[in-house]
Amino acid sequence: MFNVSWTHSVRRLVYTALTAAVYCSMSTAQAQVTGQVEDLGGIELAPGETIVKSIDEQSGMPVPLFNAQTNQPIVGSSVAGSAHAKSASHGSNCGCNQCAASAGGLEYGCFGSCEPGCYFRAEALMMRRDGDERFTLSREFRLTEFDHEGGMRFTIGRTCDCVDGYEATYTGGFQWDMSRQLGNPAGAAVGDPPGSFETLIISAPAPNDVNVDVFDGGTNVFQRQTYSADYDSFELNRTSTGWDVVRLLYGVRYIDYSERYRFSVIDNALGPNQTGFLQSDVDNDLLGAQVGLDMGYPLGERLWSMLRARGGVFMNLTDSTYRLDNDSTTEIYNFDDDRTLAGLLEFGTTLRYQLGDALSISGGYELWYLANVATAPAQLAREVSPGTGRKVDDSDDVFLHGAVFGVELNF
Repeated sequence: MFNVSWTHSVRRLVYTALTAAVYCSMSTAQAQVTGQVEDLGGIELAPGETIVKSIDEQSGMPVPLFNAQTNQPIVGSSVAGSAHAKSASHGSNCGCNQCAASAGGLEYGCFGSCEPGCYFRAEALMMRRDGDERFTLSREFRLTEFDHEGGMRFTIGRTCDCVDGYEATYTGGFQWDMSRQLGNPAGAAVGDPPGSFETLIISAPAPNDVNVDVFDGGTNVFQRQTYSADYDSFELNRTSTGWDVVRLLYGVRYIDYSERYRFSVIDNALGPNQTGFLQSDVDNDLLGAQVGLDMGYPLGERLWSMLRARGGVFMNLTDSTYRLDNDSTTEIYNFDDDRTLAGLLEFGTTLRYQLGDALSISGGYELWYLANVATAPAQLAREVSPGTGRKVDDSDDVFLHGAVFGVELNF
């Protein structure tokens, strides 16, 4: 799907820029507490090359020595601690030592070491689906809004070396629901004139008219509206990690987002149990490619600030069902499907705390945005005809946001 040489060129460009930024910041910090190394441990220097050392002011631990030409840690010096020597002994040109040094000599805060390994991350999410608040097809009451609902995100990944890796992620289990009902029994309340308990549904003029007399309203009427939405996502990505503080990813992703709306009416004034029923169901199946970025910034020896971003372009395969029953007769029953391009944006920020070399916990907030999807209210019309629901509207947007709490294990 992607041109390998092109992605490697972009990766080298990004990593080169990050190397320059990290090197400049390290040079600035070392300039304040630098000095000549007294014990070189048999290290041969190139002409004009100088090796310096510095001490972390907070932890008192030595920062490892670096070769000025290759910008790699030097093993064998009396200044380089055993933890750094262990990381360098993996035999790869990896930035894990730099990450460990910034944490006071402990291997905290890294995405992973240079050795091949795996990680598993489990997250609990409390997300809310915004939009379509106070939607209604009744003149008497409106729906309120969706609450924050719980879901989950599981990620399992493998690092092949200091740069390349793979990961798979499932996000889902979300079920948003809201409903409301209201009755106007015989002998309406004071101030409620007869026939005022009505809906917003009317019939189109002849010859496209349909029978909707149950929805006309009266004094002995019961109305109920329900609205629900579901979300699930599966993704498979290739990852590229740089210096344990930035991870780029790209891959494929599938999203299943569906909604359902129901409007039930019982009009006893027309006769015993005269019922009306309206249904609108939509299902969005999004399949496409995405790119992402995870970045970390150390706030202390164990505490990190993390940024998460995802963006994708998808083909949205949409299905829609519309049905309207008046008493025991189905007046409208239409289906439609469509294909359109859809988009996804995700942003999140969290704080991550390292409990040890292998275990960390995190908490933060995320925003999700889905563009060009079908929603149930977008398919509804107040004026109904036999053609209502024959064309699906998949140009709506969905906005989700909420809190996330997680735990990650490296092994």
